[in-house]
Amino acid sequence: MKYTQTVILLLILTFTGCNKYKEQRQIIDRAENLIESHPDSAYILLRNIQAPDLMNKRLLARWSLLAGKAADKTNEKMPAPFILEKAYNWQKRHGSHENQAWTGLYLARAYTENKKYNDAIKIFTEAFIRQLRQKPITLPDICTATSVTYINILYRQTKRSGSGRKQQNVF
Repeated sequence: MKYTQTVILLLILTFTGCNKYKEQRQIIDRAENLIESHPDSAYILLRNIQAPDLMNKRLLARWSLLAGKAADKTNEKMPAPFILEKAYNWQKRHGSHENQAWTGLYLARAYTENKKYNDAIKIFTEAFIRQLRQKPITLPDICTATSVTYINILYRQTKRSGSGRKQQNVF
């Protein structure tokens, strides 16, 4: 009798533990199916997940990759850098080289949006080097984004040096 109760209790705990992120996983699955054809819908779905930084690290890394891709395709704001930092650190340890490069690219863009240009250049360079060690799938994207960040930094330095034009964002 005790053995049966213990087994039932363990089964209940196992199945409820596996469903902890079931709702978030389903939303991420839906967004992944939509991202190529309807990136705006995928972006909205992913943004509706409450506190994504509280998900397990693997799911957070997947969410971050999709949220960055959706933001990139729709020209929307990138997820918060602190969330992308967690995902990037997980990707560096467990993810494919391509996922590492993409997550690094999205993190660098988030830094750029938050005017943390030195951090952006550091991550762009790191992602660039990681991708060069493999194959240049995302190389044009990383180079373009790095160039845009560098041009933005130069532009802001020129504005500070006293040229008389009105300041505009390059982005």
